[in-house]
Amino acid sequence: MKKIKKRISESRKNQGSAIAEFGACFAAFFVFAFIPSVNVAAYLAGCYLAEDITSSCADRISKANDSGSLTEMVAAMNCKLEDGKALAIFWLKAEHHPISVELAVESPEREYLYDLDDIDNIETSQLNRARNLIRYKITAAFITNPVFDLSAVPGIGSAPIIARPSKISRTIYREIEHPEFLSNKQDSLHAQFTKASR
Repeated sequence: MKKIKKRISESRKNQGSAIAEFGACFAAFFVFAFIPSVNVAAYLAGCYLAEDITSSCADRISKANDSGSLTEMVAAMNCKLEDGKALAIFWLKAEHHPISVELAVESPEREYLYDLDDIDNIETSQLNRARNLIRYKITAAFITNPVFDLSAVPGIGSAPIIARPSKISRTIYREIEHPEFLSNKQDSLHAQFTKASR
């Protein structure tokens, strides 16, 4: 009887140690595999949303009728994105003035970039569409935050995406649907663009 009791006692001890080992393994898996995977999935969702937002903003910007409406449009977009209520659901945050717009003048030799404030000062020769490709370059900047804060976990606490906020930047080029307002010489430029597009 003593041998049987001893065997039962040893069996219970083995089962108890197995349960303890399983609990430790499960905790390690949860911290080092499952939770980081959730953070990676949130980052990928943020990338998709940032791409969609950038594309939508670029489509609207390409339809601007004049420089004033373009500036107001970009300011309104930045204000709405900085508010960030819709983005918070996806753990995404817009940077300060997330939408930036440049005029890209691409010649066979190189690409020239101009801020919106410099559009009126561009030389007329560079706006010749017969020689150069002229488009808007729209860039959007966001920050994605991990769903679970793992910054205190040894080994992965400093890893971006998994444990730390990460930057997401998207750049899209769009054709200018109303290029005639790019200079104060609207009549001559309009005629030039019309001739080049024929």
